[in-house]
Parts: sequence; structure tokens; C-alpha cells
Amino acid sequence: MRLQNLLVIFVIIALPVIIVLSIFINYQIDTARLKSSYSSKLIDATYDTVAAFQLNTNNNTYSSVTDSLMEDIEASSNIFIKSLASNLGVAGASESQMMSYIPALLYTLYDGYYIYTPVKQANGTFVHDIKPYVYYTRTYTNGAKTLTINFSLDNYIAVYYKSGNGVGSWYESRAGYLESETDNPRADGTSYKGCTITDPDAINYYKEAYAFTEWFNDTVLRDFGTTTDAYSNLYIDKEGKNSPLQGASSSFNDEKMDVIEKSINSNLFQAMNNYGKDIGIDFNVPMLTGKDWDKIFSNICIISFMQGVPVGTSIFNDYAIITSTDNSMYVDENTLYFTGSEDNHQIYHRIGCSELKGETITGHNKSEFKIKQLEENGEIKYKYPNTASACYYCMVRASSASLPTSQEEASWYSNSSERRKRETAYYTALAKEKYKLVKISDYINVNEGNNIEQNIANDKLVK
Repeated sequence: MRLQNLLVIFVIIALPVIIVLSIFINYQIDTARLKSSYSSKLIDATYDTVAAFQLNTNNNTYSSVTDSLMEDIEASSNIFIKSLASNLGVAGASESQMMSYIPALLYTLYDGYYIYTPVKQANGTFVHDIKPYVYYTRTYTNGAKTLTINFSLDNYIAVYYKSGNGVGSWYESRAGYLESETDNPRADGTSYKGCTITDPDAINYYKEAYAFTEWFNDTVLRDFGTTTDAYSNLYIDKEGKNSPLQGASSSFNDEKMDVIEKSINSNLFQAMNNYGKDIGIDFNVPMLTGKDWDKIFSNICIISFMQGVPVGTSIFNDYAIITSTDNSMYVDENTLYFTGSEDNHQIYHRIGCSELKGETITGHNKSEFKIKQLEENGEIKYKYPNTASACYYCMVRASSASLPTSQEEASWYSNSSERRKRETAYYTALAKEKYKLVKISDYINVNEGNNIEQNIANDKLVK
């Protein structure tokens, strides 16, 4: 009889609980699968957006001009919408509904960023649009003196300085590269870290960087105040202890990264929060990881945010960050390839590759080895500007991109002449490519000519 009672209790109480728990667990599994699917589709759409952005800017001569750049960004954001809608299997009115869960697309560029976010119209509806460009900027004050600096991903800055108010005050603005270890900058050639530089564009880069750094240190920062935080964090010493070069451990880079992070977080929060309040969804800026910020600090990125999507028993909130590895707006060591004379420059390598050999080593921009569309006599043809083939040994090993710093990293490192030859080729190629870049803030120097070194020399004569 007791056994029968237990069976009755099991059937009436335990069995329904087990069934409900089983259904709940299956429901949770389905929810997790759906979330994973959404995350994957968000990443795919962001990849497509980056690809479109790269294609547009690489083939647009005027991509450094604000209006033209915004057109490229708008075109790539449309690709995001279409790609995400296609991945999710929605169209028409459903596509519009889908976009209500996209509070922002963030384009982190060379010296600032765009936010593509919903903007409220006069009729109360929302349309995604591009907000004005935001520079990586910080303003420092010391009494009546004001110093504003626009940072960039590398060692390029734009400076706006007002020395005070009233009689004797003065105002100057310049943009240029900061360098800390340039030698003999006004000789017929120049040298950098002991390497003799002979390429004309590279020479101009180091000469102008030297002059700009001297002006920034001695004319601006000293006048602003040697006891200020700006001076202690930004003064570029000649020994390289406070190096402005990207990736260096220095107070200058710490300051720059702090500016970038705070600016992005602040403006992104404002855009997402304002939109969320209007439509009744609690949008929040996610805590980006250290790896995410490393990507943002080191290259151009696109970050997409998807939040507030009802998924099973929970809400889907996620983001995807994709780095641009092929753009014409920024130069880093991964955009440089090198050829050696030993194989008649028929194979291109990364600078650390042990197969890179020859009496002369020449640096190239990676775009030289990509197929280009050309028009000849009214006919469209596709050609490689440089027909050299990729080295099998180093094109798949990113560790070969940098200049090695020890014997353990490269078999040739102990050969001082080989090391100096590679260093010279690397520093020449990097400077040459940086010098050719056109930037939005270049307009600061245009009115007085593009030769920053001569401009600053003229200033000293006037003063």
C-alpha cells in the first residue's frame, strides 16, 4: 500500500516537475544556440562592413577628405544592414525592426571616430545616420594658457596653442610627427637610430619630424609650463625614454590611450543611452576587453553593437569588433613588405624573415602586390603593380613582421651589418609611407606650405 502511495505521489508531484524542468532546460539550450547564432551573424555582417569600407577607401583618391570619407562610411554601413538582414533572413519592414536593435556602429579611424546611430526625426521616427567626426582630443589649461592636442593612432598629432590673453599673447597651430631619436636632421641626408637614410621622402619625414618635435617641446610645452601634467606626460626626450612611437611603453602613449578610451566611452554612452530612453530599451555600452582596446589602439576598427533582442527566456546583448588589415588611411609594420637583391627582387618578405637576402633590401607598401583594375585604351584590365611572389616562409607567420630584438628571434641577428641593413630598410620604408599619407588635419599646415621644417624656421625668425 505504501508503494502505491509513493507511486501516486511521484505521478502527481515529481513527474510534472521533471517534465517542466526538462522543457525548461531544452528551452535554455535553444536560447543559448540562438544567441550563439546571432553572435556569429553579427560578426559576419561586421566582416562584410570592414571589407566594403576597405574596398571603398582604397579605391577613393579623396578618402581623406571628410565629405568623401562619410560617403564611404555610409556605403559600408548599408552593407552592414543588408548583410545582417540577409544572415537573419529578414527583409522589408522586418529589416527596419531589426535595425531598432542596432544602437550604434563605431568606426575608429586614424585620428578620430564616427558613430553611426539612430537619430530622431521631426515626426518622432528614428533614422540611422552618421554623427559628426570626433577627434581623439584633450585640452589642457594652465591659467590663461590653453593647449589642445588631437592625437592619432601613431606618432602624428595636431597642436593648437594659445599662450594667454592680452598684450604679448600669441596663438599657433601645427600638425606633424613626433620623433625622439633622429640624428643630423639638417645634413644633406639624415640618420635615424644610427641608420643612414637616403630616400628623399624618408629624409623629409625625419627632418620635418625633428623640427616639429623641437617646436612642440621648446616652443609650446616649455611656454605652457614645465611643472604641468602636460609637460611631464608629453615632453619627448631625445633618448627615447618617452617615445611617441606606437606600441612603446611611455607616458605619452599612456596619455594618448587614456584620451581615446574616455572619448569613445563617453560619446558612445551618450548616443546609445539617448536612443534607448526614447524607445524604452536599456542600451548600455559593454565593457570592452583589454584585447579589444589593443585592437582599437593599433589599427582602424569597426565595432557593431546589437542589444535588446528578445531571445527565449533572456535578452541578447553583444558586440563584434573587426580590425581593418588593408586600408590606405594608416601605416604600420604589417603594411610593409620587403624585397632583396639576391633573388632579383622577385619574392617579397616580412622584414624579420630569414629568407630575405641580398646586398640591398627595398621596402614596399603591401598594396603594390595586390591586383589593380586599370583602364588602357578604353579596356578594363587587371594587373599587379609589382609582380613579385609572396615568400612561403614568412607570409603566414606574423612574428616575422617586426624587427627582431634578440638572437632568439632571428638567426641573422648577431650579424651587425645584416641587422643594420634591415633596420635601414625598415625605417626608410616606414618613414616614406607615413610621409605620403594625406590626413584630415593636414589643412593646418597648408596655408603656409607643406614644409613644416621651413614653417617653424620662419616662425623663429619672426619672433
